[in-house]
Amino acid sequence: MMDSMPLREVVNGYQADCRSHSGETHRSSNQDEDMSTSLQPSQPASASSYPPDNQPSTCLAPITDITPNNGCVKGGTKVLVIGGWYMKGHDYTVMFGERRVPARLIQVGVLSVIVPPASMNGVVPVRVLCNGQVVSSSSEFTYNEEQDEMTTVALRQCMVDRLHIVVHAFGAMEKLQWVASIDEDSVLSLLQNLAGRRLSLPTLLSAHPTLPSRTILHIAAALDYHRVIEHVLAWRFECFLFF
Repeated sequence: MMDSMPLREVVNGYQADCRSHSGETHRSSNQDEDMSTSLQPSQPASASSYPPDNQPSTCLAPITDITPNNGCVKGGTKVLVIGGWYMKGHDYTVMFGERRVPARLIQVGVLSVIVPPASMNGVVPVRVLCNGQVVSSSSEFTYNEEQDEMTTVALRQCMVDRLHIVVHAFGAMEKLQWVASIDEDSVLSLLQNLAGRRLSLPTLLSAHPTLPSRTILHIAAALDYHRVIEHVLAWRFECFLFF
């Protein structure tokens, strides 16, 4: 889970003393045009383009999180792939099994992608490519049967449960009066109101087996609350908060 990882690793997807997916040490995005010459020409994706996961390589960055990591077989789910991606102006794509789809670098370390449809449910490998070359180790995405109304209700209840924990951590229980209305505008309004408060019980935001494990970011992604996703990503980056 992302909650307990240091921000520096969550954003970059690798340790400060490791090498990036380009084979160069990590540099700011305004240098990425100089780095583009180190990338090989694009090649079609094939089974031979995937190096074995157990093969040592300093060029493959790990995928630290896929949010959400499951979706319905019809595709169309917006997914965030988090890892060591930072080179603006380059062509990122993501492979879901044998299907490649375009990805967009929305901020340092975060790719946004729309999941392609699948012929059946099950687990497929996920890899990131930059300019046609594999730059990540393998992760997994699970295709499920089509999401129904009950699943949406369950996700909204998860959001309510997680918001209770976050609000408790900020000592702002009076902000939960609106909780019966759990639409995107209400969630965004609550989080914006919490932004100016001090965190009074930070331990509540740490991973614990008796507390809900999915973060607001995970649940917002599953519900397609795009504005909540953007707000949480910015807040986490600025305040080193993980919820």
